[in-house]
Amino acid sequence: ARLLEFLPEGLKAHDPSNKVASELVNKGFQLASEDWSESSVDSVSSYIIFDSSERPLLRHASAEQFSRLTSLLSKAAKVYWISFGSNNELTRPDNAMAVGVSRTARNENPSIQCFTVDVQDSFAQHVTDISQTLAGFIASTEDRMTNGEFREFELLYRNGKLQIQRLVAEQRLKTAISASPDQVETEDTILHQEGRSLRISVSKPGLLNTLAFVDDERGNIGADEVEIKSYAWGINFSDVFIALGQLPATQPMVGESSGIITAVGSNFTATYKPGDRVAAMFGTPYASRTRTNGHLVHKIPDSLSFTDAASITLTFATAYYSLFDCANLQKGQTILIHSASGALGQVAIKIAQRLGALIFATVSSSSKRQLLIEQYGIPESHIFSSRTTDFAQGVKRLTNGLGADVVLNSLSGPMLHASWECVAPFGNFVEVGKADIYRRSQLSMKPFENNLRFSSVDLVKLSQQRPEYCQRLLQKIFADLAAEFYTPLSVTKMPIGDIEKAFRLMQSRKHTGKIVLEATDD
Repeated sequence: ARLLEFLPEGLKAHDPSNKVASELVNKGFQLASEDWSESSVDSVSSYIIFDSSERPLLRHASAEQFSRLTSLLSKAAKVYWISFGSNNELTRPDNAMAVGVSRTARNENPSIQCFTVDVQDSFAQHVTDISQTLAGFIASTEDRMTNGEFREFELLYRNGKLQIQRLVAEQRLKTAISASPDQVETEDTILHQEGRSLRISVSKPGLLNTLAFVDDERGNIGADEVEIKSYAWGINFSDVFIALGQLPATQPMVGESSGIITAVGSNFTATYKPGDRVAAMFGTPYASRTRTNGHLVHKIPDSLSFTDAASITLTFATAYYSLFDCANLQKGQTILIHSASGALGQVAIKIAQRLGALIFATVSSSSKRQLLIEQYGIPESHIFSSRTTDFAQGVKRLTNGLGADVVLNSLSGPMLHASWECVAPFGNFVEVGKADIYRRSQLSMKPFENNLRFSSVDLVKLSQQRPEYCQRLLQKIFADLAAEFYTPLSVTKMPIGDIEKAFRLMQSRKHTGKIVLEATDD
């Protein structure tokens, strides 16, 4: 080890460098004491700098000394920077400069191990204790470096002890003194608890890491309501957009789920009873106990899992309402399905194929294109990119310039306008997206010359204003599933505790089909 001393005369009189050196010799170190102006740097020795908080090296260094210091920190492999207090001046802000420079050295020189020790007890009064502690620290750190073990780089000596300069949060105290209603303390817990209902909350829209479950305070069940102990939840794009603050705060999350009836309002006692297995189209979003209008619920057979059931209600209802009620899709017609590998797109493909319609589709990646080819047998020439407007020319080319009889649109901006321009005469344009509606975008009136129909589909408003209509949709859907006209979608399953990860997956648009969250009783 090489000792580099930079101490004022008052502190030199107490001989701290020699005292520490003596203790190191006792521990088997070979030492050399060198002057700043004569030292040359090697990567083998351990350098020990003796500094003073009374006259810090970095505050008073000459140009030559500063040059020597930067050379040392650039070339050395091991440096111990020990600062001593003197004359009862134990805490000075200038002393923190050594810590800052050492951090910079570690960042810029990956090969250096640079340690700082701030001695705040008086060396004159505690010569032996401080010398032995510093020598012991250096010796143990050398062993740790040799063995590749964890090291502490920033320490202080105070009240007779070598301490780590680190604050640790005291969670109970933090909770007790927190005065901000925006601060939410989280803890791991079980979703399904007796006598306690939990639901999702976004404390700061736009930040998915603020998703957390909170207590769901509620009164008695309403006459038109049912309560469901939910075991699976389907994720929808609108849920993610709401969490990201990209949809109005007044817009509710969907709350598509499945589970077991636990309570029934007076108007539905003849229809449901506790213990019934059901799927809900809307309800309390991502809640352990979902409440919803009884018309938005349908019983499910024992053969249908909760996970599959949670992927059905809203997606199938949107597709049924769009293609049967709004577009009146018929055999032999052509249909353009945007984002066809998604949940809604795949259900629309199932319906169109059963009706005998000719399908054109758009997707955002080659893997999604391959899914449509392999799983649904759609010709590659009928599949276009959803990232450009080239699909419009492709559809017109394949239809002899007419366009598609039905367009199921979820794209926005230029892609929406291109879709609107490629609707065939007497055709139907069904808008299931919301971006351009909330932006109050303009739509060209010219295509209406061809006797077109433009329909906007919003199942949230339909469920709020015409819940009985939604029940008829659900009855038809589950009857068709029972008749095996259709099968449930393939799903990506994730535990409810990974809801943030699931939202990010949907935000990335790298999934296909439906994402479903699951929870068991434990």
